[in-house]
Amino acid sequence: MEFHASLASALLAHIGSGMTAAVFLSSAIGKAQNIDDTASLVASYRLLPLSWSFTAAYAVIAANFMAGIALLAGFKIGVGLAVALLLLYAIAMGINVAKGRTNITCGCIPGSTTFLGLGSIMRTLSWVILASAPLNCPHSPALFAVSGNLLGIAAFILFVTTDTLLEIRAVRA
Repeated sequence: MEFHASLASALLAHIGSGMTAAVFLSSAIGKAQNIDDTASLVASYRLLPLSWSFTAAYAVIAANFMAGIALLAGFKIGVGLAVALLLLYAIAMGINVAKGRTNITCGCIPGSTTFLGLGSIMRTLSWVILASAPLNCPHSPALFAVSGNLLGIAAFILFVTTDTLLEIRAVRA
């Protein structure tokens, strides 16, 4: 019985890892497609000197891309990078929320217009749990890693699609 629970746990961990990788990769691709908007978003957080906006934007894109690829490849460093980035983003959001600057979009998922608030901070922190799930799993069969990652990516696509449809519905209402 323990063997089956261990395999189920490993599959769930890979699903979480695949979802988190999809967040980072879609974010990196979306931000890279319009570097001016990304630099503007970085500047809107008002945490760095304005002259650093483009450098920070490129660094965010590179870090998101590396975290996503490393998570999909199953490298433990990907978990560490993803967790560190998510915590950094949550802190940046928290500083702005504490200062009353909630009219800034979080910039997490391309096309999403989620504004800063306690909800966006909690969502970002919940991704930390998903990102760190593989640390709790011993070595699992490659098939579990691949199928779990693919299921995670599919779950992320479903999440984004649902979010988009709800935003369209809210605009029409």
